[in-house]
Amino acid sequence: MLADAYFDWQEGLPHTDERRKAQIPLDENRNELKRLVAVFGKMSPAAIKPKHVYGYLDKRAQMGAPAKANKEVALLSAILEFGRRRGEVETNPCRGIEYNPPRPRQRYVRQDEIDLAVEVARSRRSVGDQHPSSAYLILALCVKAAYLTVSRPTEMRELHRQSIRPEGVEVPIGKRKAGEQQRVKLVLWSPELKAVIDPALTLQRTSSVHVFGNTAG
Repeated sequence: MLADAYFDWQEGLPHTDERRKAQIPLDENRNELKRLVAVFGKMSPAAIKPKHVYGYLDKRAQMGAPAKANKEVALLSAILEFGRRRGEVETNPCRGIEYNPPRPRQRYVRQDEIDLAVEVARSRRSVGDQHPSSAYLILALCVKAAYLTVSRPTEMRELHRQSIRPEGVEVPIGKRKAGEQQRVKLVLWSPELKAVIDPALTLQRTSSVHVFGNTAG
């Protein structure tokens, strides 16, 4: 079976070979293969046509799994491309296939979830150390600051110390266009915001221009 030969080939590749997949993706692929075999198992690889692949994508999408179908067809493509290298198929019918459009995933994060992330970060330990890992805590505090200031985490990562004012924090709004000054909004201090910014600054081991820079500066 071509699929078995593909997995044997993958497992036999040196770990340094860039073509070899990591073990976790390979294990996932073995589960994905079960669905492919249920549909294509009785067909010879050379008999698979683009219309069959599209039919598979459409059917799985109707079943509510468009993203999983994309992954499964990606595996099918890898197996058939392997077969093409071995001379078992002339063309790969998955080439040029239009995959299912991904469904947008959007969910609002609750404050209690962010608070939990901060507490978990406080409990993390550095390797070989009994002290909390400040790298995890910096990241968690950055996320909470983004939540409190209604900003993106990427904007918070770029927050400069000079943006801290006596009355609050000046947070950038959107991306700065060439030749234009960065727009900012002033977020007034609250006890919660203070409890995020102050520890972030304390965690810096060296002077840094960023509030949420790495702990080495």
